[in-house]
Amino acid sequence: MIEVAVRERAELGDGPTWDPAVGRLVWVDILGSRVHTYDPASGRRTVLAAEQHVGAAKPRASGGLAVNLRDGVGVYDAQGAFSRLHHEPVPGRRGNDSAVAPDGALRACTMRYDEAPGGGTLSRVAPGGTVRTVSAMSPSATAPAGVLTGGGCTPSTRPPAASTSSASAPGPRTR
Repeated sequence: MIEVAVRERAELGDGPTWDPAVGRLVWVDILGSRVHTYDPASGRRTVLAAEQHVGAAKPRASGGLAVNLRDGVGVYDAQGAFSRLHHEPVPGRRGNDSAVAPDGALRACTMRYDEAPGGGTLSRVAPGGTVRTVSAMSPSATAPAGVLTGGGCTPSTRPPAASTSSASAPGPRTR
């Protein structure tokens, strides 16, 4: 028998993730720009208002959450304070699925809002804050999301030459 953990309305709900360190469920309302949490032991529910569309939220080893946003990646600390880790606005593109690799890096996917082929990426956000594009989408693929394997999204293309940039904030240290 399946039970509903919590009833919540969302414009586009996605990415339910269990945070075993604090015993809570985390999920996002992508188009509502909200990050939701629910603690089944206490019944406590929280909602963080993101500054823009949020594609995914993943627990950090140091507490808080790493979030894949429309214009890059940010982190909420354990007290809910936000800081931007990587800023890369691309018109017509948003953050989508994310996953955590065994080394603690966040695999952050992007996709086009119109879901047209091409335009999505898969990036690796290292615990130290370095961001590297792992793969760009082939012209025929719509998004790297939906297939999460081994801690990352799997786009249907070969990786291009890697591009890197350093961010000034400490890395997500996701778990």
